[in-house]
Amino acid sequence: MALLSFTVKNYIHKTQPIHQISDAGEIRIEFDKEKDLGRMVFLYDEDANALSIVNNWLIYLKAYRGLSYSSIRTHAQALLSYFTFLDVRDMAWDHMPTFEVDRPTYAYKYHLEKMAKDGLENCLANSTAKSYMQCVVKFYKHYLAMGIAFEEAPFQYQKVKISPKARYSSIQAEDAIIVDTTDLRLKLPRDQRNGGEPRELIPLNDDEWLEVNKVLIAGRGIKHKEIEENNDKSTLTELEVALPVEFRIACYLARFTGLRRQELVTFRLASVKKPLPADEEDVYMMVDIGQYIGVETKNKTLRTIEIPTELMKLLFKYTHSEHFLNRLQKYRQKHPDKLYSPPLLINQRGDAYDGNTINGRWGEVRNLVKKTQKDFEHKFHNLRSTYAAKRLRQLLKFLSEEDAIDKLGNHMGHKDPLTTRRYLKYAKTQIKGNNVHEQALVHLLGESHEEMVNEIALLNKHLKGL
Repeated sequence: MALLSFTVKNYIHKTQPIHQISDAGEIRIEFDKEKDLGRMVFLYDEDANALSIVNNWLIYLKAYRGLSYSSIRTHAQALLSYFTFLDVRDMAWDHMPTFEVDRPTYAYKYHLEKMAKDGLENCLANSTAKSYMQCVVKFYKHYLAMGIAFEEAPFQYQKVKISPKARYSSIQAEDAIIVDTTDLRLKLPRDQRNGGEPRELIPLNDDEWLEVNKVLIAGRGIKHKEIEENNDKSTLTELEVALPVEFRIACYLARFTGLRRQELVTFRLASVKKPLPADEEDVYMMVDIGQYIGVETKNKTLRTIEIPTELMKLLFKYTHSEHFLNRLQKYRQKHPDKLYSPPLLINQRGDAYDGNTINGRWGEVRNLVKKTQKDFEHKFHNLRSTYAAKRLRQLLKFLSEEDAIDKLGNHMGHKDPLTTRRYLKYAKTQIKGNNVHEQALVHLLGESHEEMVNEIALLNKHLKGL
């Protein structure tokens, strides 16, 4: 029997039951409170019977754990996958036979692992498979806490020693940690689509950055939104949305300085300076960032970043615009205890820009870029990787390999040169694009400084409110 997910608009959840006995001696249950949970996703079978064991869990997540609609939808998708799997194999979610291989939780685990290892078409990405398995584990943990007794345990708890060194060489072996997990952890092969490299280390190629740059200059993205129709049905539609000036500046800072997301949202106004005539003779201006300045760097380290002089000009112009000064005034009124060092990026409510907002806006950029770059799946963090690969390619033009890696690593805040070295293969090879065009623009710094200046100048021209 097919299972379906269904979105309900403005779901009203009744809370705090009151037990009463009527004059006739009958027990009655009433509710003294109602809570609007907003949009909710529920699972049903094809005969419109609710999958109550799942739906009650989803209500709990929204009503008592405060999860967002998007998070609820992720849990619903995971459990839709899980219960569809059980339905096809005629397995019951709460029947746990003696042998682990016959239990539904382990069967689903083996199913997800097999899909990844076999490389089946339309199979789940590793990250999605892990997310689904985690949702299933949380589902069972909830009902175990509610006192439901199974014949056998749906999983076993484990303590696992995690050593991040294999993935991030800047973390030392003694930094390994012990985490509580279960034996339902998926053992998946490394994603080979990018040569086995973590997705966040993959830079945008030249064509991809060209499309992203077009979107940032135009200042418009695409948001996917469910539009409610009659009979509580909804359709997914595309809406063109404006990209805030602050977000576009954040993208350029990440692309041309390698700042991390948290470093961007805590970057201070005091670090913006008007370039002097002497500065304009240099391509980059040096800026210190760290905890004592108010910038939340990784591991609370102090480092010096390089900001293109043209980008600093844009930032200085922005900080003297009416648009920014209005936001700064709101910030000072709302945060009188933080007048000394306000952030550069402030939202329209007068608060420091939020990292989650940057992620959400980047999704709107990605939606539009995918119109021309079908396989574009980069996250915002990949702009930092793009800076690393491009800048390293520049430095290799006039520095030795070791000196180039050392210089870039210092600017990016890498503790170990091996971390920076991972970008070498991207720096030494053409990252797909018009190589002839690029070589025509090369001068002393290697990769086109003129191109970088032109990109920033074009953004400057199109930013409104400056």
